[in-house]
Amino acid sequence: MTLPRTNPLPPNPWPTFALCSLSLFLVLLDTTVFSVTFTAMFFGFFFFMTRVWGYALPKAGLAVTPGPLMVIPVAIIAGRRAARIGHRPLLVMGGIIYALGAAWIHAMAGPIANFLRDWLPGMLLGRRPPDPVADGSGRLRSTSSALRRRERGNQSIRQMGP
Repeated sequence: MTLPRTNPLPPNPWPTFALCSLSLFLVLLDTTVFSVTFTAMFFGFFFFMTRVWGYALPKAGLAVTPGPLMVIPVAIIAGRRAARIGHRPLLVMGGIIYALGAAWIHAMAGPIANFLRDWLPGMLLGRRPPDPVADGSGRLRSTSSALRRRERGNQSIRQMGP
């Protein structure tokens, strides 16, 4: 894909990486890494449950439902905390907790299906402060043109993700 050099707001967020501030770069990088890992996580969940545990697709779909449902309370709590302590600690802590949830599933899940012991704790632990926290950090201390760049870049990357 080639981008016109005269467009001040290119549709693809990647060229803005070279022109952006450090905070915008970190927000876009966080969104990109999370989108890729989140997509890989769901593919991995379904492949493992259907191929190793022998779950049918509807049962596998129900088995992954608690994770997305955790996003609602986590978003509410994380939004309130971000207003008090800032976005960076939440994003760092959230990345670590997300990795711990994945490590739990990797360490516990085996060939014998035990959803409540092996899978559910890792899925519930593996919730990080979701995209609203990253979006909020992208809006913090932004001018109107910088805000447009941040929003466009972040939304474009999220659309390329899951």
